Amino acid sequence: MIVYKIDKESADKANARLRDMAGVIAEVSPSLLVLRKVLAQHDASIETPAITQFRSELIDTVTQAIGLTYTISENAQKLTKTSEQASKHLAAIDEHFGSVLRDSSKSTNK
Repeated sequence: MIVYKIDKESADKANARLRDMAGVIAEVSPSLLVLRKVLAQHDASIETPAITQFRSELIDTVTQAIGLTYTISENAQKLTKTSEQASKHLAAIDEHFGSVLRDSSKSTNK
């Protein structure tokens, strides 16, 4: 037996929050790109072995973060779209079977 949980109000709130967060996350990658450019400019202005090593590690970390935030943003958008569609379909199924059950109970009560 497959059991579905439908809490439309809760799902709608969660999807709205995910959309809001996806918008915030979408702004992170461009900011990190700017940071990476600034770090490259910094490289041209000061150079010591310790600073160069730290800056290189920071650039690597920022580069990884850029990729991760793009992935997070894309997955959050996919999750929201899929969740909204599933919620609509499950609500329609619930309504259909609820209607069938109500109609069949009216038929048996006559």
